[in-house]
Amino acid sequence: MTDTNTGQYFVELLESVSGLGISNPRAVRLANATWDSWEKQGVSRGKDTDDVIHQPHLIFKKYYLDIVKANNLKNKNVHFCLARTKELNAYANTTKNGDYVVVFDSELYTFINDVIIACIVCVYSHPSDDEVDFYFSHVYDLFLQFKGFTIKKSSEEQGDDFVKIITKDYDLTMLGSYCGAAIYAFIICHELGHHILGHTKKGKVKKAIFSENTEVSIGFNKTSIEEEFEADEIGFHLYTNISKEYENLKDLKLNNQFLSVPLIFFKLLEILNIIRKSSGESHPEPNLRYMRLEQIKKTLNIEEDTEFYEALMEVFSGLYKWVYEKSQLTNAST
Repeated sequence: MTDTNTGQYFVELLESVSGLGISNPRAVRLANATWDSWEKQGVSRGKDTDDVIHQPHLIFKKYYLDIVKANNLKNKNVHFCLARTKELNAYANTTKNGDYVVVFDSELYTFINDVIIACIVCVYSHPSDDEVDFYFSHVYDLFLQFKGFTIKKSSEEQGDDFVKIITKDYDLTMLGSYCGAAIYAFIICHELGHHILGHTKKGKVKKAIFSENTEVSIGFNKTSIEEEFEADEIGFHLYTNISKEYENLKDLKLNNQFLSVPLIFFKLLEILNIIRKSSGESHPEPNLRYMRLEQIKKTLNIEEDTEFYEALMEVFSGLYKWVYEKSQLTNAST
C-alpha cells in the first residue's frame, strides 16, 4: 500500500479521481481522423502513434523527467500528473513527507495545444483572408470557452474545425506541437520554481478535482503575485537548462528556436484578458510577466532564432487586434 504522505499517493489519487488513464473517445477520434488525412498526403504514421493518441500524460512524464535531470533535481522526489480541475491552471504542492508534486490541468493542455498549432499554421501556410478568419474564429471560440462562456458550436463541430486546420500541413502541425511542448515545459519549470523557492510550504486552499461522477476537494498552495514573478524568473532559468541535457525534449532545440516561447505564452494570456477577466485573479498581469522575462532573456546571451519569434509575434499581434474588434462588436450587441 502506498504511503498516504507521499507524492506518489497524491498523484495516484488525482489520476484516479480525474479518470485520465487514457484520452477520451473524442481525442482518439480526432487523432485518427488526422492521421487518416495525413497518410493520404504520404505521411507515414509513426510507431509510437497509438501511445500518443491514447496516453498523452506519458509524454508529460517524459518532459518532466528531462527537466528534473537537466536541473539536477534528481535528489528530490518530484512527481507530475495531469488532472481535471475547475480552474485551467497548473499547481505546485508539497506532501507531508516533503515530496514535490506538479499538477497540470488537462483542459489547459488541450487549450494551449489547439491555439498554438492554429497560430503556427496561420503563420507559415500563407493563408487567404478567409482562412485567417476561419483560424482566428476557431481560436476565439477556444478563448470564450476558456473564460467560461457557452458557445454555439458543439464539441464535435469544434473538433472538425481543428482537424481542418491541422491536416493542412503535417510539418506545421508538428512545429506547433513542439511549440506547445515548450510552453508545457516552461509551466512545469515555473511550478518547480515555486518548490525550489519554498513557496509550497505554507497554508493551502481547496481546489476541486473531478471526473464525470466524482468530485474531490484537494489542498493546493495559494501564492502571492510577487511569488509568481519569482517563480517565472527561476522557472525560465530551469527551462533554458533543458538545452544542456535532454532526451525526450530533443526536438525543441531550446538553445535557439524555442527560447522565446514562454514570452509568446504571456502574449497569449494578454489576448485572453481582452475577454472578461476571471474573478479572484491571483497572477500578475501577463504584460508585466512578459517584460520581466524579456529582460532576463537579454542577460542570458543565448543565440536564438529571432525569425521564428518575430513571425509568431506578428500573428499574435494580428490575433490581438482581431479578438479586440470581435469583443467590441459582441459587447455592443448585448
